[in-house]
Amino acid sequence: LCGDAHLSNFGAFMAPDRRLVFSLNDFDETLPGPFEWDVKRLVASFAVAGRDRGFDDPVRRKIALEVGRAYREAMRGFAQMRNLDLWYARVDVEELFERMARELSPKVVKRAEKNIAKTRAKDSIRAFDKLVGRVDGELRIVGDPPLIVGIRDLFSAFDAEAIETSVRDILR
Repeated sequence: LCGDAHLSNFGAFMAPDRRLVFSLNDFDETLPGPFEWDVKRLVASFAVAGRDRGFDDPVRRKIALEVGRAYREAMRGFAQMRNLDLWYARVDVEELFERMARELSPKVVKRAEKNIAKTRAKDSIRAFDKLVGRVDGELRIVGDPPLIVGIRDLFSAFDAEAIETSVRDILR
């Protein structure tokens, strides 16, 4: 199971072929377990979002049932696919947007177009520029404590050079 299947962990990102796709984009809590946990968390996240947006109980119930139905139908379709076809299955954002734009208000369409443009601007070069800097003439990952901490900072109480050498030896 994904372990983290909720509304906020779905989004658009660039696939390797530079097509904008919509999918689950957070697998940091993946673990063995019953798939039902993912379905329950996904449906619950829509209910919470609906409550946050001020939707009444009947509307939230309808949304929850629709999310469960869509999940069930998608899994049924995926189960009938060959492995290679499943591997390449994707939700293309441009195609999805074209289908939905006719049903959306001009304000929502404009906001969606802005979000799509913003997502298209995020690429590996931009990530590289954000995450990497030069230290003593060499490229290094830029620290961002507490998430990204250099080994010297992490092990300052220990012999950082010996640890760094050991890590380098392991990676060779």
